[in-house]
Amino acid sequence: MAMAACLVLTFGMGALHAFSALMEPIEQATGAGRLAVSLVYSAALLSLTAAVFFGHKLYRRFNASSLVLLAAALPILGIPLTLTGTWAGWIVGYGLLFGFASGAGYGFALHSASFAVPAHRRGLAIGATTAFYGLGAFGFSLLYPALLAALGLAAGYAASTIIVAGLASVSATLFFASRLTTNVSIDEPNAAGSSGGLLRLWLGYGMGAFAGLLVLGHAVPIILASGNSTSAAIAGLAMVSLGNAMAGLCAGLIADRFGSRRPLVVVATISAIALAGLTYTSDPQTTVALIGTVGATYGAFIALYPLLVSTWSGADRAAWAYGRVFTAWGLAGVAAQPVAGWLYEVTGQYYVALTIACLFSLGAAAIIAFVGQDRNEAFERVLGES
Repeated sequence: MAMAACLVLTFGMGALHAFSALMEPIEQATGAGRLAVSLVYSAALLSLTAAVFFGHKLYRRFNASSLVLLAAALPILGIPLTLTGTWAGWIVGYGLLFGFASGAGYGFALHSASFAVPAHRRGLAIGATTAFYGLGAFGFSLLYPALLAALGLAAGYAASTIIVAGLASVSATLFFASRLTTNVSIDEPNAAGSSGGLLRLWLGYGMGAFAGLLVLGHAVPIILASGNSTSAAIAGLAMVSLGNAMAGLCAGLIADRFGSRRPLVVVATISAIALAGLTYTSDPQTTVALIGTVGATYGAFIALYPLLVSTWSGADRAAWAYGRVFTAWGLAGVAAQPVAGWLYEVTGQYYVALTIACLFSLGAAAIIAFVGQDRNEAFERVLGES
């Protein structure tokens, strides 16, 4: 029952990442330009990252049901702000409030999934939780246009937000019924001896996430640039989203058998090979296939990484450690798409951006290869003294 609560929660909170379906309607309603509207999503990513970073504090101070109901309430509180039809209203109502709710829900679901199943099934549990977050983004990317076409932006977004809150409320009920107990046994230790390992984890996550997010954020224009039609590009993007989620599930199963570090090295290497192929190919079908490969490897990467962090720190301290490592994802999420867009404007093509992504993915593979699978001994010593 606790595992079902995690899946329902992440599916609903994944709606945050269907923002591309709202961009043009928000532009028309607010009169803001594309860059200004893009900042709404950037604000959401920063708020999401903050929620994961401070998650270990929230998990200790709230029980599961209360925390999930808080995540349900925040997007609802943002509805009146978005109804003002102003850019600032969307920044606060969607970016800050919904972003924080999504981060709190996603982070808590990952944390809870580690305790909801036996240790030998932890990989599948975290992989499924991550996959349902992606499936939520995919599902709401289809739901948003339908609701907005029928009700308009204001009422359509309000209706979709009520659905998100409803899913979170169902999750809260399931958590309450499951009586799941989790353990967060550390706040902020002065773990100087563990800083090297934590830095490697941070760099590996940031570089791997940057490579994947750069391509996925520009998937449609990259596919179009290869000569594909708009309909083919949209279909390709849908396949990438589904492949991303399915890869997360498969990665979890693999991690339960082989651990997380070696599969992560393989995944990052395959991503680099696909990215290298994208820099040279101009064939439409090959381009779609390679972008699909990058999407799948990114899905596997973000599913496996919490397991690597948990293995390094221990499950009961993973919330603290993952909160810090996750800031690398937040930085990558904010930077990757603008960097790719700027490089495209300067060069008129995606070659340079894809080359950088390829090098970052190789760098991630190299860094992860040197992250120990066993718990960091220096980290353990500090924890023992605290």
